[in-house]
Amino acid sequence: MLFFGIDLGTQGVRGLITDERGSIVADGSSRFAVLNAAVKEKHYEQSAMVWLDSLVEVIGQCISGLNQKGFKAEDITGIGIDGTSGTVIPIDSGFKPLGNALMYNDGRSDLEAVKVQKAGEELSLKLGYRFKPSFSLPKILWIKENQPAIFEETRYFVHQADYIIGFLTGNYQRSDYTNALKSGYDIIDDRWPDFIESDLGIPLDRLPEVVTPGSIVGTVSKTASKLTGLSVLTRVSVGATDGIASALASGIKKPGDYNTTIGTTLVIKGLTDSIISDNQGRIYSHRHPDGFWIPGGASNTGGICLKHHFPDGKFKEMDLQVNLGEPSGLITYPLTGKGERFPFQKPEAEGFIEGNIRGDVQLYTSLLEGVAFTERLSYSVMENLGCEIVDTIYTAGGAAKSDVWMQIRANILRRRLIVPRVVEAAMGSAILAASTTAFNGTSEAVSAMVGMEKEILPNSAAADKYEESYEGFLAGCRERGYTEGSGVV
Repeated sequence: MLFFGIDLGTQGVRGLITDERGSIVADGSSRFAVLNAAVKEKHYEQSAMVWLDSLVEVIGQCISGLNQKGFKAEDITGIGIDGTSGTVIPIDSGFKPLGNALMYNDGRSDLEAVKVQKAGEELSLKLGYRFKPSFSLPKILWIKENQPAIFEETRYFVHQADYIIGFLTGNYQRSDYTNALKSGYDIIDDRWPDFIESDLGIPLDRLPEVVTPGSIVGTVSKTASKLTGLSVLTRVSVGATDGIASALASGIKKPGDYNTTIGTTLVIKGLTDSIISDNQGRIYSHRHPDGFWIPGGASNTGGICLKHHFPDGKFKEMDLQVNLGEPSGLITYPLTGKGERFPFQKPEAEGFIEGNIRGDVQLYTSLLEGVAFTERLSYSVMENLGCEIVDTIYTAGGAAKSDVWMQIRANILRRRLIVPRVVEAAMGSAILAASTTAFNGTSEAVSAMVGMEKEILPNSAAADKYEESYEGFLAGCRERGYTEGSGVV
Protein backbone atom coordinates (compact mmCIF):
# COMPACT_ATOMS: atom_id res chain seq x y z
CA MET A 1 0.00 0.00 0.00
CA LEU A 2 1.12 3.55 -0.76
CA PHE A 3 0.00 6.71 0.97
CA PHE A 4 0.27 10.29 -0.29
CA GLY A 5 0.79 13.04 2.27
CA ILE A 6 0.29 16.64 1.16
CA ASP A 7 1.37 19.62 3.25
CA LEU A 8 0.20 23.15 2.47
CA GLY A 9 2.78 25.20 4.30
CA THR A 10 3.48 28.88 4.71
CA GLN A 11 5.57 29.16 1.54
CA GLY A 12 4.50 26.30 -0.68
CA VAL A 13 3.24 22.75 -1.08
CA ARG A 14 5.21 19.67 -0.15
CA GLY A 15 4.17 16.13 -1.00
CA LEU A 16 5.52 12.66 -0.41
CA ILE A 17 4.39 9.12 -1.12
CA THR A 18 5.33 6.43 1.36
CA ASP A 19 4.65 2.78 1.94
CA GLU A 20 3.21 1.39 5.17
CA ARG A 21 6.73 1.14 6.66
CA GLY A 22 7.39 4.83 6.14
CA SER A 23 9.84 4.44 3.26
CA ILE A 24 9.62 7.33 0.78
CA VAL A 25 8.83 6.21 -2.75
CA ALA A 26 8.41 9.66 -4.34
CA ASP A 27 8.27 13.28 -3.32
CA GLY A 28 7.90 16.79 -4.69
CA SER A 29 7.65 20.43 -3.73
CA SER A 30 6.53 23.72 -5.22
CA ARG A 31 6.96 27.24 -3.88
CA PHE A 32 3.89 29.46 -4.09
CA ALA A 33 4.09 31.87 -7.02
CA VAL A 34 2.74 34.62 -4.76
CA LEU A 35 3.69 34.41 -1.10
CA ASN A 36 1.37 35.29 1.74
CA ALA A 37 1.88 39.04 2.21
CA ALA A 38 0.05 41.86 3.93
CA VAL A 39 -2.06 43.87 1.48
CA LYS A 40 -2.22 46.41 4.29
CA GLU A 41 -1.27 46.26 7.95
CA LYS A 42 -2.44 42.99 9.55
CA HIS A 43 -4.29 41.95 6.37
CA TYR A 44 -2.58 38.74 5.22
CA GLU A 45 -4.35 37.15 2.27
CA GLN A 46 -3.69 34.58 -0.42
CA SER A 47 -5.61 33.32 -3.42
CA ALA A 48 -6.70 29.68 -3.37
CA MET A 49 -5.63 29.51 -7.00
CA VAL A 50 -2.04 29.90 -5.80
CA TRP A 51 -2.53 26.79 -3.65
CA LEU A 52 -4.01 24.80 -6.54
CA ASP A 53 -1.25 25.70 -8.97
CA SER A 54 1.42 24.43 -6.57
CA LEU A 55 -0.70 21.42 -5.60
CA VAL A 56 -1.10 20.22 -9.19
CA GLU A 57 2.62 20.70 -9.79
CA VAL A 58 3.56 18.66 -6.72
CA ILE A 59 1.12 15.85 -7.56
CA GLY A 60 2.64 15.69 -11.03
CA GLN A 61 6.16 15.49 -9.60
CA CYS A 62 5.17 12.71 -7.22
CA ILE A 63 3.35 10.61 -9.83
CA SER A 64 6.34 10.99 -12.16
CA GLY A 65 8.57 9.75 -9.34
CA LEU A 66 6.22 6.81 -8.81
CA ASN A 67 6.34 5.88 -12.46
CA GLN A 68 10.14 5.90 -12.40
CA LYS A 69 10.03 3.36 -9.54
CA GLY A 70 7.64 1.12 -11.47
CA PHE A 71 4.45 2.16 -9.66
CA LYS A 72 1.26 3.72 -11.02
CA ALA A 73 -1.13 6.33 -9.65
CA GLU A 74 -3.60 3.50 -9.03
CA ASP A 75 -1.19 2.11 -6.42
CA ILE A 76 -1.87 5.06 -4.11
CA THR A 77 -4.35 3.80 -1.51
CA GLY A 78 -5.05 7.07 0.28
CA ILE A 79 -4.29 10.76 0.46
CA GLY A 80 -4.05 12.91 3.58
CA ILE A 81 -3.81 16.71 3.60
CA ASP A 82 -2.76 19.27 6.16
CA GLY A 83 -2.96 23.06 6.01
CA THR A 84 -2.12 26.14 8.00
CA SER A 85 -4.12 26.53 11.20
CA GLY A 86 -6.61 29.40 11.33
CA THR A 87 -6.73 30.00 7.56
CA VAL A 88 -10.29 30.40 6.28
CA ILE A 89 -11.89 31.11 2.92
CA PRO A 90 -15.54 31.83 1.96
CA ILE A 91 -16.93 29.83 -0.97
CA ASP A 92 -20.27 30.13 -2.77
CA SER A 93 -22.88 27.46 -3.55
CA GLY A 94 -20.83 26.43 -6.59
CA PHE A 95 -17.79 26.05 -4.31
CA LYS A 96 -15.96 28.98 -5.89
CA PRO A 97 -13.89 31.28 -3.65
CA LEU A 98 -15.57 34.64 -3.01
CA GLY A 99 -12.22 36.31 -2.40
CA ASN A 100 -8.81 35.57 -1.01
CA ALA A 101 -8.31 33.39 2.02
CA LEU A 102 -7.67 35.15 5.31
CA MET A 103 -4.43 33.49 6.32
CA TYR A 104 -3.19 31.93 9.55
CA ASN A 105 -1.24 35.10 10.44
CA ASP A 106 -3.98 37.58 9.51
CA GLY A 107 -4.58 39.88 12.47
CA ARG A 108 -7.28 42.23 11.26
CA SER A 109 -9.99 40.84 13.55
CA ASP A 110 -8.83 42.34 16.86
CA LEU A 111 -12.24 43.79 17.67
CA GLU A 112 -14.07 40.71 16.45
CA ALA A 113 -11.89 38.47 18.64
CA VAL A 114 -13.06 40.43 21.69
CA LYS A 115 -16.69 39.94 20.64
CA VAL A 116 -16.18 36.24 20.02
CA GLN A 117 -14.44 35.80 23.36
CA LYS A 118 -17.33 37.49 25.16
CA ALA A 119 -19.95 35.40 23.34
CA GLY A 120 -17.98 32.20 23.68
CA GLU A 121 -16.73 32.66 27.24
CA GLU A 122 -18.34 29.42 28.39
CA LEU A 123 -16.65 27.42 25.63
CA SER A 124 -13.38 29.25 26.28
CA LEU A 125 -13.40 28.22 29.93
CA LYS A 126 -14.44 24.69 29.04
CA LEU A 127 -11.63 24.14 26.53
CA GLY A 128 -9.01 26.26 28.27
CA TYR A 129 -8.11 28.74 25.55
CA ARG A 130 -8.97 32.28 24.51
CA PHE A 131 -10.11 33.39 21.06
CA LYS A 132 -7.44 35.38 19.24
CA PRO A 133 -7.42 37.40 16.00
CA SER A 134 -5.47 34.54 14.39
CA PHE A 135 -8.41 32.17 15.00
CA SER A 136 -10.82 31.42 12.16
CA LEU A 137 -14.04 32.39 13.93
CA PRO A 138 -13.09 36.06 14.51
CA LYS A 139 -12.08 36.24 10.84
CA ILE A 140 -15.48 34.91 9.78
CA LEU A 141 -17.13 37.53 11.99
CA TRP A 142 -14.90 40.19 10.41
CA ILE A 143 -16.19 39.18 6.96
CA LYS A 144 -19.77 39.39 8.25
CA GLU A 145 -19.27 42.89 9.66
CA ASN A 146 -16.98 44.34 6.99
CA GLN A 147 -17.91 42.48 3.79
CA PRO A 148 -21.65 41.82 4.16
CA ALA A 149 -22.17 41.11 0.46
CA ILE A 150 -19.57 38.35 0.53
CA PHE A 151 -20.97 37.01 3.79
CA GLU A 152 -24.48 36.74 2.35
CA GLU A 153 -23.22 34.96 -0.75
CA THR A 154 -21.11 32.49 1.24
CA ARG A 155 -22.36 28.92 1.32
CA TYR A 156 -19.49 27.55 3.39
CA PHE A 157 -16.55 28.93 5.32
CA VAL A 158 -13.84 26.34 4.86
CA HIS A 159 -10.31 25.87 6.10
CA GLN A 160 -7.31 25.56 3.81
CA ALA A 161 -7.10 21.76 3.97
CA ASP A 162 -10.89 21.51 3.51
CA TYR A 163 -10.69 23.46 0.28
CA ILE A 164 -8.02 21.15 -1.15
CA ILE A 165 -10.02 18.09 -0.11
CA GLY A 166 -13.02 19.61 -1.87
CA PHE A 167 -10.95 20.20 -5.00
CA LEU A 168 -9.89 16.55 -5.04
CA THR A 169 -13.24 14.94 -4.13
CA GLY A 170 -15.96 17.49 -4.87
CA ASN A 171 -16.95 17.41 -1.18
CA TYR A 172 -16.23 20.81 0.38
CA GLN A 173 -18.45 20.27 3.44
CA ARG A 174 -16.11 18.10 5.53
CA SER A 175 -13.44 19.18 8.01
CA ASP A 176 -11.51 17.69 10.92
CA TYR A 177 -11.63 18.85 14.51
CA THR A 178 -8.03 20.10 14.63
CA ASN A 179 -8.79 22.65 11.90
CA ALA A 180 -12.28 23.33 13.28
CA LEU A 181 -11.06 24.15 16.80
CA LYS A 182 -10.14 27.74 15.87
CA SER A 183 -13.55 28.14 14.25
CA GLY A 184 -15.17 27.55 17.64
CA TYR A 185 -15.95 23.84 17.40
CA ASP A 186 -16.61 22.17 20.77
CA ILE A 187 -14.09 19.32 20.70
CA ILE A 188 -15.43 17.84 23.95
CA ASP A 189 -19.12 17.57 23.00
CA ASP A 190 -18.46 17.21 19.24
CA ARG A 191 -20.72 20.01 18.07
CA TRP A 192 -20.84 23.56 16.84
CA PRO A 193 -21.92 25.61 19.87
CA ASP A 194 -25.13 27.64 19.68
CA PHE A 195 -23.52 31.02 20.45
CA ILE A 196 -21.97 31.12 16.98
CA GLU A 197 -25.42 31.54 15.47
CA SER A 198 -27.44 33.04 18.34
CA ASP A 199 -24.89 35.66 19.48
CA LEU A 200 -22.67 36.21 16.45
CA GLY A 201 -25.24 35.76 13.69
CA ILE A 202 -23.20 33.18 11.79
CA PRO A 203 -25.53 30.38 10.58
CA LEU A 204 -24.22 27.00 11.65
CA ASP A 205 -25.12 25.48 8.29
CA ARG A 206 -22.35 27.59 6.73
CA LEU A 207 -19.76 25.69 8.75
CA PRO A 208 -18.48 22.26 7.70
CA GLU A 209 -19.36 18.87 9.11
CA VAL A 210 -16.57 17.89 11.50
CA VAL A 211 -15.07 14.39 11.69
CA THR A 212 -12.01 12.65 13.15
CA PRO A 213 -8.66 13.26 11.40
CA GLY A 214 -8.01 10.39 9.03
CA SER A 215 -11.70 9.83 8.25
CA ILE A 216 -12.30 9.09 4.57
CA VAL A 217 -14.20 11.81 2.70
CA GLY A 218 -14.44 10.04 -0.63
CA THR A 219 -12.37 9.16 -3.67
CA VAL A 220 -10.67 11.40 -6.21
CA SER A 221 -13.29 12.83 -8.55
CA LYS A 222 -13.15 12.35 -12.32
CA THR A 223 -12.55 16.10 -12.73
CA ALA A 224 -9.64 16.12 -10.29
CA SER A 225 -8.25 12.95 -11.83
CA LYS A 226 -8.06 14.60 -15.25
CA LEU A 227 -6.38 17.70 -13.79
CA THR A 228 -3.85 15.88 -11.62
CA GLY A 229 -3.30 12.36 -12.94
CA LEU A 230 -4.50 10.80 -9.68
CA SER A 231 -6.63 7.68 -9.83
CA VAL A 232 -10.37 7.80 -9.14
CA LEU A 233 -9.79 4.70 -6.98
CA THR A 234 -7.67 6.62 -4.47
CA ARG A 235 -9.38 7.56 -1.22
CA VAL A 236 -9.01 11.02 0.28
CA SER A 237 -9.05 11.53 4.04
CA VAL A 238 -9.46 14.61 6.17
CA GLY A 239 -6.11 15.50 7.59
CA ALA A 240 -5.17 17.99 10.26
CA THR A 241 -3.46 21.30 10.84
CA ASP A 242 0.17 21.48 9.79
CA GLY A 243 1.24 21.62 13.45
CA ILE A 244 -0.61 18.42 14.33
CA ALA A 245 0.70 16.67 11.21
CA SER A 246 4.27 17.65 12.10
CA ALA A 247 3.82 16.38 15.65
CA LEU A 248 2.60 12.99 14.40
CA ALA A 249 5.49 12.78 11.94
CA SER A 250 7.93 13.35 14.79
CA GLY A 251 6.94 10.09 16.46
CA ILE A 252 4.77 11.05 19.45
CA LYS A 253 2.31 8.24 20.15
CA LYS A 254 1.60 7.95 23.90
CA PRO A 255 0.97 10.29 26.85
CA GLY A 256 4.22 11.89 28.01
CA ASP A 257 5.63 12.12 24.48
CA TYR A 258 6.36 15.68 23.32
CA ASN A 259 7.50 17.26 20.10
CA THR A 260 9.16 20.54 19.25
CA THR A 261 8.92 21.65 15.65
CA ILE A 262 11.11 24.62 14.76
CA GLY A 263 10.51 26.03 11.33
CA THR A 264 9.62 29.67 10.82
CA THR A 265 8.19 29.54 14.33
CA LEU A 266 8.62 27.31 17.39
CA VAL A 267 5.72 24.93 18.03
CA ILE A 268 5.41 22.48 20.92
CA LYS A 269 2.83 19.70 21.12
CA GLY A 270 2.52 16.60 23.26
CA LEU A 271 0.15 13.90 24.41
CA THR A 272 -1.78 13.75 27.68
CA ASP A 273 -4.58 11.58 29.04
CA SER A 274 -6.74 14.60 29.91
CA ILE A 275 -7.34 18.08 28.57
CA ILE A 276 -4.94 20.79 29.80
CA SER A 277 -6.42 24.25 30.38
CA ASP A 278 -4.62 27.58 30.55
CA ASN A 279 -6.61 30.66 31.55
CA GLN A 280 -3.89 32.86 30.06
CA GLY A 281 -4.42 31.37 26.62
CA ARG A 282 -0.77 30.45 26.08
CA ILE A 283 -1.63 26.86 25.15
CA TYR A 284 -4.71 25.01 24.00
CA SER A 285 -5.51 21.34 23.57
CA HIS A 286 -6.46 19.47 20.42
CA ARG A 287 -8.01 16.01 20.43
CA HIS A 288 -5.92 13.10 19.23
CA PRO A 289 -7.68 10.65 16.87
CA ASP A 290 -7.06 7.83 19.35
CA GLY A 291 -8.70 9.64 22.27
CA PHE A 292 -5.71 11.36 23.88
CA TRP A 293 -5.32 15.12 24.15
CA ILE A 294 -2.69 17.22 22.40
CA PRO A 295 -1.78 20.34 24.42
CA GLY A 296 0.52 22.76 22.70
CA GLY A 297 1.48 26.29 21.94
CA ALA A 298 3.33 28.30 19.33
CA SER A 299 5.92 31.02 19.85
CA ASN A 300 6.62 33.83 17.42
CA THR A 301 10.31 32.97 17.72
CA GLY A 302 11.96 30.29 15.62
CA GLY A 303 13.92 30.07 12.41
CA ILE A 304 12.54 33.42 11.30
CA CYS A 305 15.13 35.14 13.52
CA LEU A 306 17.98 33.61 11.51
CA LYS A 307 16.53 34.79 8.22
CA HIS A 308 15.95 38.23 9.74
CA HIS A 309 19.53 38.72 10.90
CA PHE A 310 21.25 36.69 8.16
CA PRO A 311 19.17 37.01 4.98
CA ASP A 312 21.91 35.39 2.88
CA GLY A 313 20.98 32.09 4.54
CA LYS A 314 24.53 30.71 4.90
CA PHE A 315 23.63 28.81 8.04
CA LYS A 316 25.67 25.68 7.32
CA GLU A 317 28.81 27.76 6.99
CA MET A 318 28.02 29.51 10.27
CA ASP A 319 27.42 26.17 12.00
CA LEU A 320 31.01 25.15 11.26
CA GLN A 321 32.27 28.12 13.28
CA VAL A 322 30.10 27.71 16.38
CA ASN A 323 31.92 26.72 19.58
CA LEU A 324 29.68 24.12 21.20
CA GLY A 325 31.72 24.09 24.39
CA GLU A 326 30.91 27.64 25.46
CA PRO A 327 27.81 29.86 25.57
CA SER A 328 27.91 32.85 23.23
CA GLY A 329 28.16 35.43 26.02
CA LEU A 330 25.02 37.18 24.79
CA ILE A 331 21.52 36.95 26.24
CA THR A 332 18.96 36.98 23.44
CA TYR A 333 15.19 36.82 23.18
CA PRO A 334 14.97 36.39 19.39
CA LEU A 335 11.66 38.05 18.52
CA THR A 336 11.84 39.80 15.16
CA GLY A 337 8.45 41.55 15.38
CA LYS A 338 6.27 42.87 18.15
CA GLY A 339 4.19 40.54 20.28
CA GLU A 340 4.54 37.06 21.76
CA ARG A 341 1.94 34.34 22.38
CA PHE A 342 3.93 31.51 24.00
CA PRO A 343 5.53 30.96 26.54
CA PHE A 344 3.76 34.15 27.58
CA GLN A 345 0.96 36.29 26.17
CA LYS A 346 2.41 39.77 25.68
CA PRO A 347 1.27 41.71 22.61
CA GLU A 348 3.77 44.46 23.44
CA ALA A 349 6.78 42.13 23.80
CA GLU A 350 9.86 42.84 21.72
CA GLY A 351 13.08 40.96 21.27
CA PHE A 352 16.28 41.92 23.01
CA ILE A 353 20.01 41.23 22.90
CA GLU A 354 22.06 41.89 26.01
CA GLY A 355 25.85 42.05 25.81
CA ASN A 356 28.43 43.33 23.36
CA ILE A 357 28.17 41.74 19.91
CA ARG A 358 31.68 40.89 18.70
CA GLY A 359 30.82 39.35 15.35
CA ASP A 360 28.38 37.42 13.20
CA VAL A 361 29.21 33.99 14.60
CA GLN A 362 28.60 35.13 18.16
CA LEU A 363 25.29 36.73 17.17
CA TYR A 364 24.29 33.63 15.21
CA THR A 365 25.10 31.40 18.19
CA SER A 366 23.09 33.61 20.53
CA LEU A 367 20.05 33.33 18.26
CA LEU A 368 20.27 29.54 18.35
CA GLU A 369 20.54 29.76 22.14
CA GLY A 370 17.69 32.24 22.40
CA VAL A 371 15.25 29.94 20.61
CA ALA A 372 16.41 27.07 22.85
CA PHE A 373 15.90 29.22 25.98
CA THR A 374 12.39 30.00 24.74
CA GLU A 375 11.81 26.29 24.20
CA ARG A 376 12.96 25.47 27.75
CA LEU A 377 10.75 28.17 29.27
CA SER A 378 7.84 26.87 27.20
CA TYR A 379 8.26 23.37 28.60
CA SER A 380 8.45 24.84 32.12
CA VAL A 381 5.12 26.57 31.52
CA MET A 382 3.55 23.35 30.29
CA GLU A 383 4.84 21.37 33.26
CA ASN A 384 3.48 24.06 35.57
CA LEU A 385 0.05 23.59 33.94
CA GLY A 386 0.09 19.86 34.66
CA CYS A 387 1.80 18.27 31.65
CA GLU A 388 4.06 15.33 32.48
CA ILE A 389 7.00 15.39 30.09
CA VAL A 390 9.53 12.58 29.73
CA ASP A 391 13.27 13.11 29.28
CA THR A 392 13.10 12.64 25.51
CA ILE A 393 11.85 15.30 23.09
CA TYR A 394 10.98 14.36 19.52
CA THR A 395 11.89 17.17 17.18
CA ALA A 396 11.17 18.19 13.61
CA GLY A 397 11.30 21.20 11.32
CA GLY A 398 14.22 22.88 9.63
CA ALA A 399 16.12 23.28 12.92
CA ALA A 400 16.36 19.50 13.23
CA LYS A 401 18.62 19.46 10.18
CA SER A 402 21.33 21.39 12.05
CA ASP A 403 23.37 19.15 14.37
CA VAL A 404 24.86 22.26 15.95
CA TRP A 405 21.47 23.71 16.84
CA MET A 406 20.32 20.31 18.04
CA GLN A 407 23.28 20.01 20.42
CA ILE A 408 22.73 23.51 21.80
CA ARG A 409 19.08 22.69 22.41
CA ALA A 410 19.90 19.38 24.08
CA ASN A 411 22.40 21.12 26.37
CA ILE A 412 19.99 23.90 27.33
CA LEU A 413 16.98 21.60 27.75
CA ARG A 414 19.03 18.90 29.51
CA ARG A 415 17.03 16.36 27.54
CA ARG A 416 17.67 13.81 24.82
CA LEU A 417 16.48 14.89 21.39
CA ILE A 418 15.28 12.39 18.80
CA VAL A 419 15.10 13.26 15.10
CA PRO A 420 12.77 11.20 12.91
CA ARG A 421 13.90 9.96 9.52
CA VAL A 422 11.41 12.26 7.78
CA VAL A 423 10.99 15.62 9.51
CA GLU A 424 8.03 17.14 7.72
CA ALA A 425 4.28 17.58 8.03
CA ALA A 426 3.55 15.73 4.78
CA MET A 427 4.59 12.51 6.53
CA GLY A 428 2.04 13.21 9.26
CA SER A 429 -0.65 13.55 6.61
CA ALA A 430 0.42 10.27 5.04
CA ILE A 431 0.20 8.66 8.49
CA LEU A 432 -3.37 9.91 8.91
CA ALA A 433 -4.28 8.55 5.47
CA ALA A 434 -2.88 5.17 6.51
CA SER A 435 -4.39 5.17 10.01
CA THR A 436 -7.87 4.10 8.90
CA THR A 437 -6.94 1.87 5.96
CA ALA A 438 -3.76 -0.01 6.87
CA PHE A 439 -3.64 0.35 10.65
CA ASN A 440 -5.85 0.24 13.71
CA GLY A 441 -5.53 3.90 14.60
CA THR A 442 -3.05 6.74 14.44
CA SER A 443 -0.63 5.64 17.16
CA GLU A 444 -0.24 2.25 15.50
CA ALA A 445 0.47 3.99 12.19
CA VAL A 446 3.05 6.25 13.85
CA SER A 447 4.80 3.23 15.39
CA ALA A 448 5.02 1.49 12.02
CA MET A 449 5.81 4.43 9.76
CA VAL A 450 8.05 6.77 11.76
CA GLY A 451 11.68 5.72 11.78
CA MET A 452 14.29 7.48 13.88
CA GLU A 453 17.40 8.90 12.24
CA LYS A 454 19.52 10.11 15.15
CA GLU A 455 19.57 11.08 18.79
CA ILE A 456 21.39 13.96 20.44
CA LEU A 457 22.34 13.66 24.10
CA PRO A 458 23.09 16.67 26.31
CA ASN A 459 26.73 17.33 27.17
CA SER A 460 26.71 17.71 30.94
CA ALA A 461 29.67 20.11 31.08
CA ALA A 462 28.19 22.42 28.45
CA ALA A 463 24.74 22.10 30.02
CA ASP A 464 26.12 23.32 33.35
CA LYS A 465 27.63 26.37 31.67
CA TYR A 466 24.27 27.25 30.12
CA GLU A 467 22.53 27.49 33.49
CA GLU A 468 23.90 30.98 34.13
CA SER A 469 22.91 32.13 30.64
CA TYR A 470 19.41 30.73 31.08
CA GLU A 471 19.05 32.57 34.39
CA GLY A 472 20.11 35.72 32.56
CA PHE A 473 17.47 35.03 29.91
CA LEU A 474 14.80 34.66 32.60
CA ALA A 475 15.99 37.83 34.31
CA GLY A 476 15.79 39.75 31.03
CA CYS A 477 12.23 38.54 30.46
CA ARG A 478 11.29 39.28 34.06
CA GLU A 479 12.72 42.83 33.97
CA ARG A 480 10.55 43.61 30.97
CA GLY A 481 7.44 42.18 32.64
CA TYR A 482 7.10 39.38 30.10
CA THR A 483 6.88 36.50 32.58
CA GLU A 484 4.74 38.23 35.18
CA GLY A 485 2.07 35.81 36.36
CA SER A 486 3.56 32.87 34.48
CA GLY A 487 4.05 30.86 37.65
CA VAL A 488 7.48 29.57 36.65
CA VAL A 489 9.95 32.45 37.28
